[in-house]
Amino acid sequence: MTPLPGNHSGDSIIPYKEHKVFTLGSKSSWRTVECNTIHCPGTISVCINGVVYYGAYVGDGMKQRSLVRFDVRTEKFGFTKMPESVQTLSYYSSTLMNYNGKIALAYSKGYDTYELWVLEDEWSKMCFSTRSWTQPCIKFNVEGITRMGEIILTPRYGGEFYVVYYNLVTKQFRKIDIEGYKSPGGVVVSWEYVEASTMLL
Repeated sequence: MTPLPGNHSGDSIIPYKEHKVFTLGSKSSWRTVECNTIHCPGTISVCINGVVYYGAYVGDGMKQRSLVRFDVRTEKFGFTKMPESVQTLSYYSSTLMNYNGKIALAYSKGYDTYELWVLEDEWSKMCFSTRSWTQPCIKFNVEGITRMGEIILTPRYGGEFYVVYYNLVTKQFRKIDIEGYKSPGGVVVSWEYVEASTMLL
């Protein structure tokens, strides 16, 4: 099950009333699964230990933000309210990620300040800023997080393209330049793609 960002028409959000699961195997097929809460997916999904998470719009007029979890084994849905500071946030400016085995939501507040909300028994918040590292006029997208716990940032607008890694523990930045490439903006970054290597004898 991989929910995609939902249907948006102007200022209105059209919820999905039917949810389906596709099972791989010799008898692959789509099946409808029951969900008692009408909602509209707003983010890409992240799977952690057999549970698929995604951000969604819920409630009257689809105005509230909620974290949806779908257990692949039991095929049951669960909902957790997003933090209050996220309730007015557009999902398009946020990134859902796996932070040390826990689901987390990161987004920017202004040009150089970022919040990372991590869900354990309840939501907890971490903040970081690029102000001490770069000029405040440079705005970054939060792309994700590495397995070493470094936040991945890329310039939001076109021009020189590079990737910045921020370590939440040491609070250190490191920059990787992509030589010979000028970004027009809107670049898609895939940070966990690894090709299999074969030794040639």
